[in-house]
Amino acid sequence: MREAKHDNQIAIRGCVIRFDQRDAAGNTKPYIHANKSHICVGPTHLEVEDDGDLVVYDNTVGPIVSVAVSPDETMTANGLSCGASGGSGKTTIRCYDRDGNRIAADSPEMYAPLSNLWLTWFTWQDA
Repeated sequence: MREAKHDNQIAIRGCVIRFDQRDAAGNTKPYIHANKSHICVGPTHLEVEDDGDLVVYDNTVGPIVSVAVSPDETMTANGLSCGASGGSGKTTIRCYDRDGNRIAADSPEMYAPLSNLWLTWFTWQDA
């Protein structure tokens, strides 16, 4: 437990994962979306594991204070919600439909034009 103080050593990271590309087989290809309007701080790359989990990697070390996964209005309208596990160096994200069924990150159900998953991490940085 730590006291909330103005000089705490907390690093803030954030990134957008987009789901608007498909491969030749019609599967969704999630990717880190970064441009002049979307800055990605921290994550270096991602992959979809064989079980369908989305894994986001970065070079951050230190205990996780908080991690948030926020589906945008497109994903929400399509009944998708996602949650995270981990947060320092590797974050695993798992998504579900409105009936509680697990949805693989690369499944066709995840695809939608301009569909975004917003990620935010707060990590403790020991001096």
